[in-house]
Amino acid sequence: MAELYGRPVLESGNSKAPLAMMRMVSDGPDHPSTAAMRIIEKYIQALDIPAEIVWGMKDPILGRLLPMMKRNFPGAPVTETKGGHFLQEEFPVEIAASLLRIIDQIQISKSGETY
Repeated sequence: MAELYGRPVLESGNSKAPLAMMRMVSDGPDHPSTAAMRIIEKYIQALDIPAEIVWGMKDPILGRLLPMMKRNFPGAPVTETKGGHFLQEEFPVEIAASLLRIIDQIQISKSGETY
C-alpha cells in the first residue's frame, strides 16, 4: 500500500519531483516556509476546539515534533503509537476512535453543553 503514496511523484515524468518534494519539508528557521508555518502555529494556538493527537513515534520526519504538538494543543489527549509516517495505514482504528470522540464532543456542544 505504501508504494501508492509515491506513485504520483515517480510517475509524474519529472525526475526532479522527489527532490522538489523533499525540499518542501522545513529543515530549520531559514527554510522558505518557516514564516508561514509560524503564522499557522499562532492560529492553531488560538483555536478553542476539541482536539486529539494520534502520533507515530517512529515517523522519521515528524516523530520528534510531538512536544510541539502538545504545546499547540495542551488539553488534547495523546495516543502515541509505534507507527511511522503513514499512520493512517498503520493505525486506522486508533485514528477512527479519536475522530469519533471528537465528533461526540461536537455533538454534545451543539446540544447546549460546552467542550
